[in-house]
Amino acid sequence: MQKRPAVPDGIKREVRQRCGFGCVICGFPLYEYEHMMEWAEVKRHVADEITLLCREHHGMKTDGLLPKQDVLDANANPYNLQIGTSKNVLLRYSGKYVAFYLGDSCFRYENLSNNSFFAPLVIDGLAMVGFRVENDKLLLNFVAFDELNKPIVNIVDNEMIYDTNQWDIEWVAQTLTVREGKGKILLQLKFEPPGIIRFIKGRVLRNGVEFLVGKDYFFNSNNSNFFGSISTNNCAVGIAVGDPLPNCGVGIAISGINRYLFDRKEARQFLRQSLNKKRVSITESSNRIKDPQKPLKHQPYIQPTTWLESNTPVQSDSRVVIDFEGFIDSVPFEGGKAESFVLQMGQGRMIPGFEDGLIGRKVGDSFDVHLSFPSDYHAENLKGKSTVFHITIHKIENKVLAA
Repeated sequence: MQKRPAVPDGIKREVRQRCGFGCVICGFPLYEYEHMMEWAEVKRHVADEITLLCREHHGMKTDGLLPKQDVLDANANPYNLQIGTSKNVLLRYSGKYVAFYLGDSCFRYENLSNNSFFAPLVIDGLAMVGFRVENDKLLLNFVAFDELNKPIVNIVDNEMIYDTNQWDIEWVAQTLTVREGKGKILLQLKFEPPGIIRFIKGRVLRNGVEFLVGKDYFFNSNNSNFFGSISTNNCAVGIAVGDPLPNCGVGIAISGINRYLFDRKEARQFLRQSLNKKRVSITESSNRIKDPQKPLKHQPYIQPTTWLESNTPVQSDSRVVIDFEGFIDSVPFEGGKAESFVLQMGQGRMIPGFEDGLIGRKVGDSFDVHLSFPSDYHAENLKGKSTVFHITIHKIENKVLAA
């Protein structure tokens, strides 16, 4: 007997998109691929001849309890596409030990008690992921947003739904993957009940804040900062970003974060270069262990430097501490304000012209800079807009050779 070949990935994706990423009859997002034209008869994989059925309805069709015409009718008008979201899925979380993995970082809480709440990640006062215990029952809450702050995955007290208006959503075993385009993962989660959830890869987005996550990194694009292998245990809040900051125990607090003004391309280039260096270093170290006699590549000596506060005007390679606020048509725009913001000149983190407006300025200067957002700017509501930034300089530092 000839073995049936696997359905190609491209055809699977086309079927998922057409069927609304769930069973066409009930919308349940755990599904199987069903040939509406029996495989034994046609022996081919054609996207238009394949649909999605949950295990219950797939079994009913196989057993002859679900008429073929009912499947064809549902395939023509899938359940999820009628309502725009998936059907609720109950996730079986329980117990009092929880852990949330974010790339190579981990946030744990042991012995979570009744009426207590654990939030591994908070942005602008909103818990992006949280665990609480109510009547000895562990409840998981999670939300993921797109660029426009629209929820795409939402878990409320262990019940999950997702927005079906996405390019692709795939759920295989424990892993849910949401894609923005071919090869572009927006979100990849792995659920490991009773107490673990892993954010394996993707982007964490909220109000102009962006974190990039991979298997060995957790990176903030706004400030081009790595959060390397963070581990917290029994902190009520793991990381809090923006305002208001929680008034309970916080592992890491980040306020005054740069929002919509950073250069996303530059941040990603910095991330790639840093990861390449890190992985090359690990590979060379591994090779040295395997062959202790093999010399490492020669690295030229670089004399260390340090930053020294200065009274000189801002130069093209200075580091400055500033307050700024952006206005469009005399109205402040969301994410355009920061206080005590540290900016190293020459790194291209701000929109074109912002750093040029600082050159020659001194500590104590308050002034306006008139700019325009690029026409290809990543925030749709700011593309091509004219803006005015009111800026105050608090500190200027220049790099000098360390003693």
